[in-house]
Amino acid sequence: LDTRRLPRPDTEAYARRQYAAPTNALEAKLAQLWQQNLGVAQVGIDDNYFAVGGDSIRSIALAAQAKAMGIPFMVRDLFVNPTIAGLARAMAAGDVAVEAPDTDMATETEAFDLISDEERQALLDQFS
Repeated sequence: LDTRRLPRPDTEAYARRQYAAPTNALEAKLAQLWQQNLGVAQVGIDDNYFAVGGDSIRSIALAAQAKAMGIPFMVRDLFVNPTIAGLARAMAAGDVAVEAPDTDMATETEAFDLISDEERQALLDQFS
């Protein structure tokens, strides 16, 4: 990945934006998390996470940090609701997933279950 070719956040536009302060405790906690995650001094509730400098990798860390603080949401929820106000509204309405959906493989698959008996034996023979 050539990170030099990625677009840089428009810090001038960010500095000129109209700041909207958090209006409740959930928005205040999310704003604090976003500020830490993005390394900025202030994030308003109408600021778009991705426009301020967020990306898919940071969003994974943000979701994990939020979960640790007791305000869980999934990364996809951040993509659907990229502002603090929108995400907080969705969380209050119960429109966010708080855990990844279960899959059959996640709970029933053991190591090497997905390869055939012949492939398993070939591996055993190779490393014996």
